Amino acid sequence: MDSPSVSYDFLCWLIYYIKYCDIPIITTTGQHDLRYRNFENTSLRTLSYSCDNLIILNGDGDIYKRKDHNVSIYASPFNKEIPQIEKTLKKQFNILITHRMIVQEKIWEGQTDAESSNLFLRNNKFDLIVSGDNHQSFIQSHKGRYLINCGSMMRSTIAQVDHKPFVVLFDTDKPDDLEIIKIPIAMPKKVFDLQKKGNKKEVDANLNAFCSGLSKSKEMGLVIEDNLLEYYKENKIEKDLIEIIEENMHGIF
Repeated sequence: MDSPSVSYDFLCWLIYYIKYCDIPIITTTGQHDLRYRNFENTSLRTLSYSCDNLIILNGDGDIYKRKDHNVSIYASPFNKEIPQIEKTLKKQFNILITHRMIVQEKIWEGQTDAESSNLFLRNNKFDLIVSGDNHQSFIQSHKGRYLINCGSMMRSTIAQVDHKPFVVLFDTDKPDDLEIIKIPIAMPKKVFDLQKKGNKKEVDANLNAFCSGLSKSKEMGLVIEDNLLEYYKENKIEKDLIEIIEENMHGIF
């Protein structure tokens, strides 16, 4: 879910399919599951009270244990630290589910809020790490341990025109035999205007150049709208780009 609030119809649909699933579903919270960074009054909290088999780990020392399978599951929700594996459980198969931006390579030039999947897997000794937040899909391995980021289950924007979503069937008794199951989605040309994708690249390039220019400007006042207006005048910014900037500013300020 991309919002802490969803329609009642969609919520009923989720409750129906989760409640009557015969296996436990274990998850943790991302920023879009929270309302003002709080778990209260959210759709996910409603689901947790409606479905006994939905288990939400909040990262405050709670661990889901399955003694019959020799498995322990930890969580690191959005904006919380990575937990330590309990000494008494080190011989079990330890799994971490986490909501943080983990990438194999930077998604855009200058990205600073992401963690390297290779380093994250080496530094955190869980047998399996399941990460979310990054919409791209990848699987990283190191000495028989795995980090799996399935990415988004569908395309969210035209930027994901080549995205091929999948889920993974993972057997803790046979980690190296993981099975990738592709999620069928419509062909890109059926859902996107591919001509606009080329135009969007040009707009993005102009926007990056604009932001780069702003960062080099030294004489700035305290009112950002006035600063932008002055920048428009001095640098002949295209009208389409100005409209995009002003539209997004309304959502920020």
